[in-house]
Amino acid sequence: MKLVLQGFSGKMGKVVYKYLKENGYTFVGLFDEKHKIQEKKIAKCDAIIDFSTMESAKNMFNLAIKYHKPIIIGVTGFTSEDLEMFDKKALEAKMSVYVIYNFLISIQRLKEFIDALSDNYETIYVEDIHNVTKKDAPSGTTNFLIDKIEKNKLEVSSIRTNYFTYEHKIRLFNEFESLEITHKCYNKLGYAKGVEIALTRLNTFVGLKRSI
Repeated sequence: MKLVLQGFSGKMGKVVYKYLKENGYTFVGLFDEKHKIQEKKIAKCDAIIDFSTMESAKNMFNLAIKYHKPIIIGVTGFTSEDLEMFDKKALEAKMSVYVIYNFLISIQRLKEFIDALSDNYETIYVEDIHNVTKKDAPSGTTNFLIDKIEKNKLEVSSIRTNYFTYEHKIRLFNEFESLEITHKCYNKLGYAKGVEIALTRLNTFVGLKRSI
């Protein structure tokens, strides 16, 4: 499979590029702030991966529509209007687009678990712990995990530290019981594996998908 990767020099871009290249994928275009997009390379690819910024990812999405290339976007912070736009344009073009805030398969399944249980609990506390370089707070993963939970049930906090850590704690309470879940990630290759799984599922659906 021939790929285009935007944001290849960023933290996640580097990990995804190395992992996919070592596993037999070919890159026909690598773009970032210093290496501007070349549309002729997009025209030659089978799929696009984007780990850049919201604005850059929106521009790349429009090029994906133009050249009818399925795209995987791993950028956080999009509004509901942005997501509706992605879905509408992808449906009109009859192509597939992923917008995923966390590519770890465990997080994808944890989301389903929390959604299924949330009605049984009166209070849900979510805490995310990351390095101080993490720009968004709460994290995109936290927002993904709680997006279907009633706001009056939620208590959310973000902690930023000086050491590398990737941790999410979820505590669910009612008058009879409590449930606590802690998720920790030790290696970003887990994300790259999730990107690879998403690649294998492109063109099996039409429109926008938020989970693998």
